Amino acid sequence: MSINETVELWLHQISESFATVNQFQNSDHYEYFADWEESVWMLLDDYDELPIEVIEGKVAEVKSILADARDEITWTGGGINSFDKHMETLVYPEAWKWWNRKRYDIQTDLFTSCKERNFNGVDVFTFEINENQPTHTVSIPLNRLSVDPGAMVYVGNSVASTLHIFSDVPAIPNDLSASDTVDRVLDPNLERNQWQRALILNRVKHIQSFLRTGNSFFVNPVIIHLDEHVDPSLVKVIVDDNNQSTLEINVAKICEHGVLEGSLRPLKLIDGQHRVRGAARSNMGNLLEIPFILIPPTYGPDNAARLFTEINTTSKELDKDHQLFLAYRFRISHHDRDLSMGTYIPEENNYHDRANRMAYLMAAKLSSTGSPLESQIQMLKSNGTTNCVDITKWLKYSKKWFLPGGPYDTNGDFGEEVIEEELENYFSAWISTIGKSWIKHGESGWTKRTIFQQKTHFRVLLNRFIQIYSATRSRVGDGILSESDFIFTLKPLKNLKSDSIEIRQSYHKSSEFYWQCMDAWVEDAIRNGSEYPENEVMSRFLRSQPGRGVLAPPAKSEDWTIEDDPNGNWPIGRSRYLSVLRPNNCHKTLKIQILNGEEVLTGISRKSIKSPNADGIYRVPIRAGLIPEGINEIQVRLEWKNAITTLERVISIQKPE
Repeated sequence: MSINETVELWLHQISESFATVNQFQNSDHYEYFADWEESVWMLLDDYDELPIEVIEGKVAEVKSILADARDEITWTGGGINSFDKHMETLVYPEAWKWWNRKRYDIQTDLFTSCKERNFNGVDVFTFEINENQPTHTVSIPLNRLSVDPGAMVYVGNSVASTLHIFSDVPAIPNDLSASDTVDRVLDPNLERNQWQRALILNRVKHIQSFLRTGNSFFVNPVIIHLDEHVDPSLVKVIVDDNNQSTLEINVAKICEHGVLEGSLRPLKLIDGQHRVRGAARSNMGNLLEIPFILIPPTYGPDNAARLFTEINTTSKELDKDHQLFLAYRFRISHHDRDLSMGTYIPEENNYHDRANRMAYLMAAKLSSTGSPLESQIQMLKSNGTTNCVDITKWLKYSKKWFLPGGPYDTNGDFGEEVIEEELENYFSAWISTIGKSWIKHGESGWTKRTIFQQKTHFRVLLNRFIQIYSATRSRVGDGILSESDFIFTLKPLKNLKSDSIEIRQSYHKSSEFYWQCMDAWVEDAIRNGSEYPENEVMSRFLRSQPGRGVLAPPAKSEDWTIEDDPNGNWPIGRSRYLSVLRPNNCHKTLKIQILNGEEVLTGISRKSIKSPNADGIYRVPIRAGLIPEGINEIQVRLEWKNAITTLERVISIQKPE
């Protein structure tokens, strides 16, 4: 299967799965997801073989879209559980490389060759043994550890591939029926060695990706059980005359026929199966040492199951802000690009590590005492609630400033001090432009603060930085951009009363839609570049005029700019495209419906387009071969909206005779 075919399969799987989550499909986030989907289809058309970096970029995009949706949708019922299930099973870094993979070459010194295959859900290992290699065992030194009066376990370490080859997981089958489950509840003696969750393949793939550079490792131990029923001629713990303990694995006997069925592996992995499987299947399988705790045969399966339950029901994953805090302080690489903060190594192109580190560092500097955003960035949840933005949202929008193509990418000559100074000037310019309604830390009046200090609308300052920076840099030229330089660029916002009751009533709402409407208004005002008096800026009647009419509806539908396809709008042989311009001050998303009278026809066009192409045009497709037979006229319903109201226009397209 070619790379493009694999990506197409992956895209179908994601699209079909997430479309079944109604709360997601009915949210604003689905529009971003639909645009992302369309962008991948366009890439598949443009490339005979998608480049790796393009695929990785699109995977990172959809991960970000879905992560935002999970965090920001107000979930009810079981919606979030369904969403999480799809997130876990379908989205992972470098998805194209491991999609549906069931064959692995395991790197190990135990055999000349070791291959792992999956047949009908069963892992099977096949080995090629060097004929000159003597019958052998693996001996792993252990240290005894007392964990409670009368209780004792062992501690050791081994390469990942060895733990993988000889450790099974006492997992509950994926296809266990409800009646079988009930039987096990009612009869505790049934299948006492099946109690762990099944392997989540894509978590394993995350770890494969995490380890691919060879610069990562694990410090948290996995837990292994040596059951009392295991034949001691296969595996046993021995204690020598010096009271030194050793785990001995009889490799020759376990693998004497060159084949090992996974379920017959003598050791049981209680905790850490994803780490072991992912590491063993990576290129680090024979190099990465993983610490382990061995529970001896004196503890039966029930004790092992009880330990697994205690580990997995009493533990809680660290909050994301805490993960970021630790990742920055200790330069930790991560398979998730949004969490990775390892040392930047140009040869490895780990730009996201640098971008995350720089964005995190600047957040700390800008929110420190005496800085313009003093105590306004919530670095940890313990920082209180009177902040403008939490660190996860800050990183989402600011890391792009440091990625390739951003103002502070690796091609620039800017040091940390210069970047800090320019960013201080940028935010100081905003504060100066906003005026007294910007409430500093410790001052009274927090409840009446500017809308731009709300945690939703502060994102406008972050999202507009590149536009404002570029406009200011183009005008000023070289040198450090000063506060006054930025103030000049921000002059179209001078008479925007961002703390007024009218602005609050129209824009201060919980949906993502409303801060994005303000962001669109600011973008149009900055691009226009003119300063207008307060009565025009705050007008309810000046429709779609950049820098004015922040409380006005969109332009009347008859004034919208819409151009026909030069070859006619009815799709004959190939798709046709209507070219549409966004009216100023409207939200960026154009919504589309194709109608046959009152009937909605699906698949013929896109449901929405989130942003225009490089020429500023929204190309609305009318796809060929999808209009049902017998229909000779369709209606294209286009919808633009802003924070004030929604307007639509319907265009009729007739089939030529």
